[in-house]
Amino acid sequence: MRKLIFTLLAAVSLATSSQAQTIKLGHINSAEIIEAMPAMKVAKDSLQRFSAAIEKQYGQMGAEYQNLLKEYDALPANVESFVKEDKEKQLLAMQERIKTFEEGAQQKVAKKQEELVQPILKKIQDAIKLVAEDGKYSYIFDSTPGGSLLYQSTSTDIAADVKRKLGI
Repeated sequence: MRKLIFTLLAAVSLATSSQAQTIKLGHINSAEIIEAMPAMKVAKDSLQRFSAAIEKQYGQMGAEYQNLLKEYDALPANVESFVKEDKEKQLLAMQERIKTFEEGAQQKVAKKQEELVQPILKKIQDAIKLVAEDGKYSYIFDSTPGGSLLYQSTSTDIAADVKRKLGI
């Protein structure tokens, strides 16, 4: 009987240790990989040119506003009120155009950045997945400060069980 219990314990121990050995962890500094990608330099240059074009247009609008302001300030004190009101309306309209342009420009730059960077990130993610599958890694973590889980093999999500234990 002792021999049977010892044999069972040894079998359980071997099974447990063989299962523990099948879990293989890996890590990668994704920031280093991203910076090393030649496509990333091209994307940064393209985004910089795009941003410069927007900055140029913004500068032109600012100069146009300054010219309107100078014209308004140069109006003689005895000018008709409707002329002064018209210049004020032009100034207010220009201020609104500038504000709208600023908001739109920020969105356009963010959208352009996403368009340029997303294919690069997908390519990196696909490469990580291939390496993980080839190397039979269970999990790949990002070692970049603030990093996260980049890859996980099929596993059981225990969130429902934990919630049940917590009574939530």
